[in-house]
Amino acid sequence: MRIFLTYTIFLLPFLVSQFANFGAVCGDVLMEKAQKDFAINLLRAATDENGMKACVMSPISVGIALAMTLIGAGGQTEKQMMDVLAKGATKEDAIEYLSRQYNKMIGTNEKYELISADKLLIQKNFNPLPAFTETITSKFGPQLETINFNEARKAAERINEWVANKTNDKLHDLVSPVIFNVLTRLVLLNAIYFKGKWVNTFISEATTPATFYEAKNKERQVSNSVNPRIRGFHAEKVTNSLIERNLSITPSTAFLDEMLYDKCTENLCDALKKERQFFRYAISSI
Repeated sequence: MRIFLTYTIFLLPFLVSQFANFGAVCGDVLMEKAQKDFAINLLRAATDENGMKACVMSPISVGIALAMTLIGAGGQTEKQMMDVLAKGATKEDAIEYLSRQYNKMIGTNEKYELISADKLLIQKNFNPLPAFTETITSKFGPQLETINFNEARKAAERINEWVANKTNDKLHDLVSPVIFNVLTRLVLLNAIYFKGKWVNTFISEATTPATFYEAKNKERQVSNSVNPRIRGFHAEKVTNSLIERNLSITPSTAFLDEMLYDKCTENLCDALKKERQFFRYAISSI
């Protein structure tokens, strides 16, 4: 009996540890699939119905902001958010996964610069639960700041100025005064600035003007360059080219978004409505 108990004592921590690791891996697998679905659905929702509006966004940025909101959600609200953001995973898995992705990707080195502008704005004299603010700051580290949303114009100007400064003056007018009212108590901000180097640089001499089809019946001239090392594919029965573009970053800091390469024969909105006509725009090294 003593031998059996001794072995049980030694094996139990090992089994618990292995089970915990297995659970974490399963959670990550579910989250990776959920995030791909989230990115596609986000593009569908954001695309103008008539194809008259071009749309550029960062699904990971939206996901991080929603993850911060999820921390304080409960009941039916939590269920609906989980269905959109992390279907099949647990709330803990979702928060941990997005927290790791966030902390892994931010930073600067010789290959890329990524700045994440995060701020938790709280209405003056409003006090959220300490557990909520503590979890958000420990997982995502946003700055906390009190503000008077009743002065909507001043609040919007203050926020937009801060975002512009954090994103090297690339992002302007993130918020409008009309989104604030007397019931506004808390605003979560997330804006991402990214600048990276190509693994295979483009040849400046090969850069020429070309037509970019921005939306239905809307086009403009842009600088177009060719790099023979970047591979283009054409999927059978699909009018969109499958393109993989590689930036000089490691797979551990890779971002995966589902997007479209729009050809002049088919606008973005129409293509988004058709099954299996998405291509994967992967920012990763090979």
